[in-house]
Amino acid sequence: MIVDINTGIIKVTFPRRVMENLIEMDYFLTNAAYVEGYNIAVEFNDGMKGVVDLSDMLKVEVFEPLKDIRFFRNFSINNELETITWPNGADIAPESLRRRALNYNKN
Repeated sequence: MIVDINTGIIKVTFPRRVMENLIEMDYFLTNAAYVEGYNIAVEFNDGMKGVVDLSDMLKVEVFEPLKDIRFFRNFSINNELETITWPNGADIAPESLRRRALNYNKN
């Protein structure tokens, strides 16, 4: 913490990772649509759009049923969680989806 003795303004710096998490907390999913394979197009409340590839998550037990593409396509947006969910209770945090969308868009 730094205090400017001339203005009395306190400047607090946080590690980058902490700031990224704080910033991401304000975003939530507003739209999602199946693309192909294990890809979903997503849109967030700030208008940011992207595509997320979720194929690597299918190794986790709760996501194993999603290997069946018909089941994978059966997602919906849960308004309470503000993210996509599947009938088996699987969901992905909106901040994780946003990070994935940003990384996918870079490629």
